[in-house]
Amino acid sequence: MREIKFRFWDKRVNKFRHELGHVHNNKVFDIYNDHGGMFTSGLVKEDVSDHVVVQQYTGLKDKNGVEIYEGDLILSDHWASQETMVVKWDQDACMFYACLLSGGDRINMDEAEKTVVGNIFEGVDK
Repeated sequence: MREIKFRFWDKRVNKFRHELGHVHNNKVFDIYNDHGGMFTSGLVKEDVSDHVVVQQYTGLKDKNGVEIYEGDLILSDHWASQETMVVKWDQDACMFYACLLSGGDRINMDEAEKTVVGNIFEGVDK
């Protein structure tokens, strides 16, 4: 069973906000409990629907042990050309996949060794 984690990109300050933590329906809560699938919460601290992008952890790590999230830019041994690919979520198939930035063919995230080289917000790490 994979670990369920998220990261939050704040478009207002152009950085990840790791202190968010309890987000449900685009609102940040001060308390969060999951009781059998039912969400109970305290006061709403912040409505983030217009400025925060939520990205989910794929449950995979790259060959250097870096966690891979949707929106990450990766290099994959699957493609001989070593073109940068982006990690995406397919809602209909309920799966993560990677594809070239220009689109086209998809690869299954389990098929090859991967290296995270950046993300869609900050670009490729130097």
